[in-house]
Amino acid sequence: MTKKILYISGISVLALAATAARAQTGVVAGEEIVVTGSNIRGVAPTGAPLLTIGTEDILQSGKASVSEYLRDLPQNFQGGVESDQLSVGVSRIGNNGANVSAGQGLNLRGLGPLSTLTLVNGRRMPGSGQYAEFVDISNIPLAVIERVEVVTDGASAIYGSDAVGGVVNFILKKRFTDPVTTLRYGEATQGGGRLTQFSQTLGTTWDTGDISVAYEFSKQTRIRAEDRDFTYGANFESVGGINWRRLNNRFGVQANITGAAAGATANPTYIIPPNQNGVGLTAADLLPAAGNPFSTNDPYDEVDLSPRQERHSVYVAWNQDVGNASLHADFRYTRRRGHAYLGYTSLGLQGAAVRDTNPYFITNPTNLPGLYATRAFRPGLPVENLINVNYLVTEKVLESDYAVDSYGASLVADIPLFSDWQAEVSFTYGAEDQSRRSDALRNGANNFDQILMGGNLVQAPNSLDCAVMGVPSTYAGTDPTKQFCAALGYVPFNPFTSIANNSPEAVSQVIGFQTLSFLSQVWQGMAKADGTLFEIPGGAVKLAGGIDIRHEKISGNLLYNTASIDTEYVKYNTHSRTVGALYGEVLVPLVGADNAMPFVQELDLSFALRHEKYFDYTSTTNPKASFRWKPAGDLTLRGTWGTSFHAPGLRDRDTGPAPVGGGNAISMSDRGYSVPCGNTVVEQNVTGAPGTNCTVTTLVVVGGNPDLRPEKAETFSFGFEYQPSFVPGLRLEANYFDVKIKDRIRIISGGDVPVYLADAVTNPNSIFADLFVFDPSPELVASLMADPRYSGQVTSIFRTPDEVAMVAYATYRNFGALKERGLDMRVDYQIPTERLGTFQLAANATKLFSYKLQSAPGAAYQSLLNVYQGALANPVSFRTQGRLSWQGEHLGLSATVNYIGAYRNMTVYAMNPAGTAAVLQPGETRRIDDWTTVDLQASYAFKADSGFLSGLVATLSAVNVFDKDPPFVDGGAPNRARPDAYDANNASGRGRFVSFQLTKRF
Repeated sequence: MTKKILYISGISVLALAATAARAQTGVVAGEEIVVTGSNIRGVAPTGAPLLTIGTEDILQSGKASVSEYLRDLPQNFQGGVESDQLSVGVSRIGNNGANVSAGQGLNLRGLGPLSTLTLVNGRRMPGSGQYAEFVDISNIPLAVIERVEVVTDGASAIYGSDAVGGVVNFILKKRFTDPVTTLRYGEATQGGGRLTQFSQTLGTTWDTGDISVAYEFSKQTRIRAEDRDFTYGANFESVGGINWRRLNNRFGVQANITGAAAGATANPTYIIPPNQNGVGLTAADLLPAAGNPFSTNDPYDEVDLSPRQERHSVYVAWNQDVGNASLHADFRYTRRRGHAYLGYTSLGLQGAAVRDTNPYFITNPTNLPGLYATRAFRPGLPVENLINVNYLVTEKVLESDYAVDSYGASLVADIPLFSDWQAEVSFTYGAEDQSRRSDALRNGANNFDQILMGGNLVQAPNSLDCAVMGVPSTYAGTDPTKQFCAALGYVPFNPFTSIANNSPEAVSQVIGFQTLSFLSQVWQGMAKADGTLFEIPGGAVKLAGGIDIRHEKISGNLLYNTASIDTEYVKYNTHSRTVGALYGEVLVPLVGADNAMPFVQELDLSFALRHEKYFDYTSTTNPKASFRWKPAGDLTLRGTWGTSFHAPGLRDRDTGPAPVGGGNAISMSDRGYSVPCGNTVVEQNVTGAPGTNCTVTTLVVVGGNPDLRPEKAETFSFGFEYQPSFVPGLRLEANYFDVKIKDRIRIISGGDVPVYLADAVTNPNSIFADLFVFDPSPELVASLMADPRYSGQVTSIFRTPDEVAMVAYATYRNFGALKERGLDMRVDYQIPTERLGTFQLAANATKLFSYKLQSAPGAAYQSLLNVYQGALANPVSFRTQGRLSWQGEHLGLSATVNYIGAYRNMTVYAMNPAGTAAVLQPGETRRIDDWTTVDLQASYAFKADSGFLSGLVATLSAVNVFDKDPPFVDGGAPNRARPDAYDANNASGRGRFVSFQLTKRF
């Protein structure tokens, strides 16, 4: 560790383990509870560390929600799912758009949100997002949380799938003894993010039971990127980076002519002069693009760093004694709505270039070079003049409305059996009903309309094609594409002027909408019993066993016009699965108070086993063995070994059509993939010179894979807890962990395919060979082209089925492995005094020693610790949080330090000498600075004899009190229109946030 890390650690070793002592607030006296990590009542996990976070800990931090608090938890490495990753950074689930309702997920150990099991009262929640790939904790109201328990160890032997990195269990309050009203107001001092919060709890009791009701309201305004200086308007030159806006957004209000190729990153050759209406332009009116004097667009204009949202939550809890048994039922409902601004968009009119049929076409009497791209639009048709343009829509901000309705209900019966044995039977239901309506460009392939071309059916032009083609309805030519467009009666779109000079009808032809709706549900029934088997000299041997049955389901639909002329409706496959499990756990106290010996005062062994059957395809069995050994009164050693697994997600094995980003599709390409010319493994379209590449006509299959297997993990941990008798109130903990995961589930991306293809055609023993089918049979090609996922051809020349030389499967695969080692450290020191109140010093830190990823079976492991790779969001090596607090009779003060260590950007670009392109600098890295923030809080509890003020607590909080900006990243790339100015996986762009809260107990 560096001196700086040690210094920060020293400060941090001042605060957080007080959580365990305070966390039991609200637990009914004498009630024997089940603690996360064990199925045996009253027993903490034998060998695994347990972090308990009480409501007071969250309130004392100044955070407004439990999701905000857990974001800073050192064990929750970022790269999960973040509600504010709408524009910078993307979620680790692989597709930023998959976070339909701007939810928040957890990511223990940095293994991904799919490897963290999230529970409510020990029971599963439904998945969120387009693929149900994370659990949205932002729907859990803070007012009803009693505590949060975190087990940072593999726990599939206890809970089944997903508990690879650990388990986070939200324990909700069973009853509210007194009415409590809470009001909170806060705001970011740099602007935006205004928070208004209100909660009310009520309850009543009778001789044999009680009922409690809680309501919480939260409203937050947007935070605009342009209100934060650290985005630099995408011009990073002042901090040693690139002026990305010069390259990626070289647009004025009008179109930029880009010559032979168009796209978001194309350099313009000519610029339309400003302050004109784009009518009657000629080549003589154009300005040279050298220097691009009108490149004034800030890609962060009207982009939200954090969206506007409003939440209503209701919670009801009921308890009833029935003889010796007791019943508990609860119901949760959250209604959350939000609105996000996504910025201005650019129309890269590649393939939809302006043609001379458009009345606004620019004539070229001066024959300026590069103004026209002349080519035949389809084989066999005359050559025509095209103008490729980039066009920035500056008066239309793309927006998105999202909504989620979250439900949860459970009924639990606790039934005494005999002796100390007790049975628990429970039924749980949860649902996430989520939707998002977004503006989007209508430039997707037209998947629904076909035209006859050269005796073959081919895809018809899309709406953007026809809008800029500008073919009048009276056109009677022989080109089928123009005939198709002419029949629509479209209003010609003029890209040579601002959108304000186009009619609303013309704008609707290029900007459409996409509405996604998904319903994710889970039903779970559990029955278990636990109690004492028999006594041995060390104590009571306890056993727990039970059965768990759950049914998971996700359904959805899409309403859109972005890849069609007319509005289309697509119903996704409803995917469901039923899972049954049998499990058992035994605790054996070999040595206790009655048979203690030197160096072995206590020794407990624990064994757990769970068999889980997925009735649609597989089963798995996972054991876990643990020990707790107290060699002396002050020192306890502990350790665990076990296996865990993560089953494929509900959508991962689905092969139904899903025509959105990251979905399931099949397409034909004759130019997307290439191999060395003359290669005999696969047929090439053109025989080229030695050393060159030739293209291969390919059917590309993208998306789900029914043959996926579960990810499998082996976990090992060893640690200690030390409470020195000569320093009362001090507790030290450390825990080493080692995780190995094989059969990792990952999607083969478009960027992977060329690399794997090159190996498959040159290496007879290639490990990538099963990703490709060379010289596919006519039956295979026919079946894929008849598949509902088939979306047509992305080709320069129309290809017939017999010309398909290869099928490439860019689908989800059990590909590669991961190894991780690290150390958790916690310190807690409580100092009560007679006159000065109670001081508390605590710290929680995680240090990763290694994080190595194997990208494919047989490949070498690559160290990705402290490596920034944008969407991949690899973990940093060191995170810590520390708190110093003091509580007097009425006044309380606390200070919290959050620290994230430095890491490196491995993809560094520099401007070429001509200033026209960004060039990757091989071997060069850029430091991303460490980030330290400080949170302060002061609270005052009025005296009991203060009249109406009795029971009132006033709290003033400042999060990031020194207003520390997130570290600069320079996360740009040539193919991205908006570069990352900071890493949203590890830092927040909100800045200083000040809030005031009143809590009244009646």
